[in-house]
Amino acid sequence: MSNIFFDLSFHAAVSSFLQNSPDVLSESGKVSGSFAAPLAETAVLKALDVDSNYLLPTNSAILSAIQSESLLDKGNGRDVDITGTAAAGVNVLAGKQGVFTVGSGGFFSMDVLSDGGAYQGQIGVFSLTGMEDMKLDAKEFAKEAAQRAIGGNGQGYLLFDDATQGVRFAGGVADGTDNYEGATTVSFRPGEKVALILVPNGELRDVARGRMGGDKAPMFSIAAANKKGLEQFAKVSTNTFGWEDISCKSRSCDQDFNDLIIKVSGATTEVKDLTAISQHTGWLQSALGQQLTTFGTQSNAVLTWDQAALAAIKAEKTPPPVASRNLAIVSSAVFDAVNGLNELYESYKVENKVGVEGSTEAAAIQAAYETLVTLFPKQKATFDALLATSLSTLPSNNSAVKAGLDFGKSVAQELLAARAQDGSTQVVAYTVSNEVGAWQPTSAVTSPLLPQWGGVTPFALETGSQFRPAAPPALTSAAYATAFNLTKDLGAANSSTRTADQTQIANFWADGAGTYTPPGHWNDIAAQLLGSRNASLVESAHTMGMLNIALADAAIACWDAKYTYNTWRPVTAIQQAGQDGNAATTADPNWKPLLTTPPFPEFTSGHSTFSGAAATILTSLIGDNVSFTTNSNSLPGVTRTYTGFQQAADEAGLSRIYGGIHFMPANLEGLNCGRQLGSFVATNIMQRLT
Repeated sequence: MSNIFFDLSFHAAVSSFLQNSPDVLSESGKVSGSFAAPLAETAVLKALDVDSNYLLPTNSAILSAIQSESLLDKGNGRDVDITGTAAAGVNVLAGKQGVFTVGSGGFFSMDVLSDGGAYQGQIGVFSLTGMEDMKLDAKEFAKEAAQRAIGGNGQGYLLFDDATQGVRFAGGVADGTDNYEGATTVSFRPGEKVALILVPNGELRDVARGRMGGDKAPMFSIAAANKKGLEQFAKVSTNTFGWEDISCKSRSCDQDFNDLIIKVSGATTEVKDLTAISQHTGWLQSALGQQLTTFGTQSNAVLTWDQAALAAIKAEKTPPPVASRNLAIVSSAVFDAVNGLNELYESYKVENKVGVEGSTEAAAIQAAYETLVTLFPKQKATFDALLATSLSTLPSNNSAVKAGLDFGKSVAQELLAARAQDGSTQVVAYTVSNEVGAWQPTSAVTSPLLPQWGGVTPFALETGSQFRPAAPPALTSAAYATAFNLTKDLGAANSSTRTADQTQIANFWADGAGTYTPPGHWNDIAAQLLGSRNASLVESAHTMGMLNIALADAAIACWDAKYTYNTWRPVTAIQQAGQDGNAATTADPNWKPLLTTPPFPEFTSGHSTFSGAAATILTSLIGDNVSFTTNSNSLPGVTRTYTGFQQAADEAGLSRIYGGIHFMPANLEGLNCGRQLGSFVATNIMQRLT
């Protein structure tokens, strides 16, 4: 067929033609005797989009009429190329609403929340790569989209089959929760542009074969790909969208956009808000509507339970190394539970050997609960309440949910058993040394904290000493004097050199007892970013698992160095500088640091090691130059903004100099050690499967 263009100016001619042709396809695909003028163009488009093998004689007449010069106006109006070929060099997807951009995790996840219509159709997702120059509202675009969606080969996937799958929330017209299987997660390339296709009452393969008339006519998240550019897809709440599965030009369309309600994670898009395009929004005030909109604003289960872990650490004033171990146990159990039901990465410890199928969300919830009540038994009542709340958003008496809960529990028990004899509770004798330069108590706490921690079994490293740094500068060296004088000057409680911003930095990153602690602070940063990027459950589980394993090993590596070198803290070194044998240092018996000195040796810095490891993991998973703003338990009401994770890590390390509790070599070697072990973790465990 040659290229045929038409515009809205031929409405009258087409309407007259239709009125004299009584047997044409209606919007529902049934024969109708007449059409009102507003439906004329839709009927013609339908005729054009139906394969010639399925055309009624009158439809063929429409084709012939349109090809006649009397119905063409190529000079003005909205030109439409019915052959499916776009103008050369034009990317018709540029700036289109309803195009999703896949996030850095490379996943697209869709959860069907409610089904309010009687149709039984299918939803698929497809990559737009290679389709940029196709006409969006042409038959060939729809066929290609459907073919990709049923291919399941990285170009597209079938996400939901209404005939066999249930939905999350009861209360719709034709929904059912018995066969709910949870969100479906599929893989794409990070940054890839994708879109959704809905076949309202049929299968994607019908459209792929060119059978797309009546209630099989496909609808897209991209409005411009729908007939006449109709908006069939609207934003209901955060990351939650509603489909209208009957053409919004049809008399039977109620335009309430609740025929199917879905929640998407792992990708982001811009579409119009429901209230901006429809007046039929009263259902949002119903019990089901409120449930759907509230659920849309909630964090995913991984991030919700990570926050519960941080709250427990804060409540119990857990020391940083113990906090990092607990977070790693929780996160690795959650990861293996989620991944075991998706098998998108190498497992950490526990594999799904018997092929269990179930709800990944239920598995994540139960794995987190089981580990947390074991690690923080005093917080059980809090965890019980959160468990009840979390499960209230999942269908009851659902086999997939039950299977997920059982699998999550078994994974948690196996991980807890694996860490039961890891050396974290071992008693190690420590004797305070009288040697110059050795650690001395700096408060009423006369025994240093956790001297055994360097011998704890690592989560990923071979040994705690794998990246042990060389010894700090000798007390008599020029390097030691330089570091000494810098901390003495900048870190004093009454420093006149330290700027107001440097003082804020010291307090912002203090993360002492009764806060999330340094590893918890980095958890909070990661969780905020994952939430703001609408990360999928799988990506969240993987990111938090990798992060916390690296942080736990950072604690082990740092404590290995601390108790290997056993060096004194600045407050001791400065007050007793007359004993160090270095002419370039001067004692000040009244010197005090800005921050309270922790009760363990100085070299290396825990903050620096934690931060170097965290920044390396997050950079490897999320990317360089990722701007973010974070807050602090230590300095409520204050936020700081960074252009990347490494910038934040460098500042966190320097904060210990400004606080007067570390020397620069402890900071630099801590950052270096953290970055080395972070790189090791990033490349050696939990790798993406191909």
